[in-house]
Amino acid sequence: MAFHIQSPASVLTLLLITLASMSGNTMVAEARHLLDITLPDIPSSLPHFPTVPELPEVPKVEVPHIPSFPEPQIPSFPVPHIPSFPEPWEVPRVKGPYVPSFGEPHEVPKIEVPHIPSFPEPNIPSFPEPQEIPKVEVPHIPSFPEQPEIPKVEIPKLPELPAFPGLPEPLKIPTLKP
Repeated sequence: MAFHIQSPASVLTLLLITLASMSGNTMVAEARHLLDITLPDIPSSLPHFPTVPELPEVPKVEVPHIPSFPEPQIPSFPVPHIPSFPEPWEVPRVKGPYVPSFGEPHEVPKIEVPHIPSFPEPNIPSFPEPQEIPKVEVPHIPSFPEQPEIPKVEIPKLPELPAFPGLPEPLKIPTLKP
């Protein structure tokens, strides 16, 4: 019976299954191989490494002098003042929100607590004291008669089996040789 491949996805699926099944076997084989390998001995003393020559001294680089700039001065010539714009060197002030003033705080009037009338104490009837409940007598439970002693069961001895006869002796087959 011929196997027809319907789509490339089935080929990829079979390939992945095959590779996955092979990868587990190789790991076990590699792990067994690692157990068989003997590691080389590491020498206790290290080899002598050559000394590295010292680096030559680098000459110090001179940094050129950076001239300082003078601070800017306020111009001495008259600047025309425009009422909607502040002076060029002044920081404009921001006006805060308008907070109305309510004047001095008034005293809060004290609230009078209304008078609560007192009610007379209610007459609660007194209950009679509970009477003592008589103790109920527990009926006498008769004791069970003593258990008779059960004799111990003796295990009978098994009869001895006769000795195993063993294998029969091999039969003597007649031969034609004298």
